[in-house]
Amino acid sequence: MNRMIIGVVLAGLGMFFWSALAHTVLPIGDMGIKVLHDEEAFLGAVETSVTEPGFYLFPGLDMSAKPSAEEQKAWTAKYEAGPCGIMVVHPHGRKAMNASHLLTELGADLLAVGLAAWLVSHLAFGFWRRTLAFTLMGPIAWLSLTASYWNWYGFPAAHVTAEAIDQVVGWFIAGLVFSAIARSGSGRP
Repeated sequence: MNRMIIGVVLAGLGMFFWSALAHTVLPIGDMGIKVLHDEEAFLGAVETSVTEPGFYLFPGLDMSAKPSAEEQKAWTAKYEAGPCGIMVVHPHGRKAMNASHLLTELGADLLAVGLAAWLVSHLAFGFWRRTLAFTLMGPIAWLSLTASYWNWYGFPAAHVTAEAIDQVVGWFIAGLVFSAIARSGSGRP
C-alpha cells in the first residue's frame, strides 16, 4: 500500500511538472491562443457590459425564461451571422498564476492520478499494461472534454491539438512513474 501511495504522489508530481513545462517552456500552452487587435475597445465594452464574474455565451439567450420558438429562431440567426463566442470574465480582475492556483492544479493532478491508480490496480497487472492504461486516460479526458469544446464552442484546432498532446504525454509520464514505483513481485500494486 505504501508503494501505491508513493507511486500516486510521484506520478501526480510528474504530471504536474510535465504540464508546467508544456505551458511555460514549450509552445504547447500558447497554441491556438490569439490576441485581440483592438483590445482596449473590447475591454471597455466588457467593462460596461459585464458586472459579475461568469462564463458567458454571446450572443446570449436567457434559457431560464423559456424562450419561444420565435426567440430561438432569432437567436440562431444572430449566432450564425456572428460574431459569436464564449468568454470567462472576471470584471474586477483576479490574480495571475499564484501559489493558490498551483496548489489547486497539483491537488487536481494528485486526485486524478489517485483515481486512475485505484482503477488500474484492479485491471492491469504488468508494467506496460499499467502504463498503457494510464496513458489511455489522456485521450479519454481529451475526448470527453476538449473535443466537446472544439465541437460545441469552436475552440481552435491548434488549441485542441495542444490539449491532446498535454493530456497524452502527462498521463504517459504518470503511468511510467506509477508503474515503476507501485509494482510488486506479483505484478499488482
